[in-house]
Amino acid sequence: MESHHDRGGLVGPILLIGLGLIFLLTNLGMLSSSIWGVLVRIWPVILIAIGVDLLIGRRSLWGRVLALVLILAVLAGGLWIGGVRIGQIQRGQALQGESLTQPLGKATRAVVSVDPAIGVVDIGALAAGSANLAEGRIALPRGANVTQQASVAGDTATLNLRMNGSWFGPTINVDESMKWTLNLNRDVPLDLHFNVIAGQALLDLSQLKVEALDVSSVFGQAKVTLPDQGSFKAHAGGVFGQTVITVPQGVGVKAKVSAVFGTSSLPADYRKQGDWYYSPNYNTATNKVELTAEEVFGQVIVR
Repeated sequence: MESHHDRGGLVGPILLIGLGLIFLLTNLGMLSSSIWGVLVRIWPVILIAIGVDLLIGRRSLWGRVLALVLILAVLAGGLWIGGVRIGQIQRGQALQGESLTQPLGKATRAVVSVDPAIGVVDIGALAAGSANLAEGRIALPRGANVTQQASVAGDTATLNLRMNGSWFGPTINVDESMKWTLNLNRDVPLDLHFNVIAGQALLDLSQLKVEALDVSSVFGQAKVTLPDQGSFKAHAGGVFGQTVITVPQGVGVKAKVSAVFGTSSLPADYRKQGDWYYSPNYNTATNKVELTAEEVFGQVIVR
């Protein structure tokens, strides 16, 4: 009786190896962190690679060899067209953008949700005493628009920002197109939610008052700098990519981190109790964070 052995696909292992190389080259300074913006723009090449694998990659040994060569060529060609060069990221022209200003009104706290779908979210703080909840500029791919929903109920202001519309294909400028640059009020407590399907979340929360934080992504990178004041719960999770959490000195940390197919790291002096890791100063710290962070395929770093 003839035996058939399912050899499995090539695309999954190649993507994992590719992610590892991206992490390595980025850490060595040979790739800009905006590589994630390029990957957002060339995602259709992954579909092409899967199609090549299904068409000829599982027929025979030589079919697998040919499929491997074609898949690598497709991925490399996509990165080249997207503008990736070792040591540099090429620039192009910025796309259309929208300016955003949202007054705080009489609210004394706020809930802010940002859902760009794809692109880069760059968050900072407004100057002290600002009368606005948020200010910024949102660069968009052609055919897309931003839905801005704002309300005040009691002492709480709510702001929801979401990208809508239809768009397809790559854009040119890795650093400026599809980038949401937002500064938030630093004087009122904030409940923050960020959802990036594909791209980067660059969240400098060091000057903000955070009540709660939730960051989720499917493909990309989240780099979060936590505030040094206050006590709150924070969550960051992704499927493919990297999550980097920077904790200010003096903040006590209770953390649970995991990377199912990847690596996770915390400071060496954190002690483990059950499923949680604790910083040495957790019991005595005035300001504390309870942190959960996970990636399915990728890397989680707490530093």
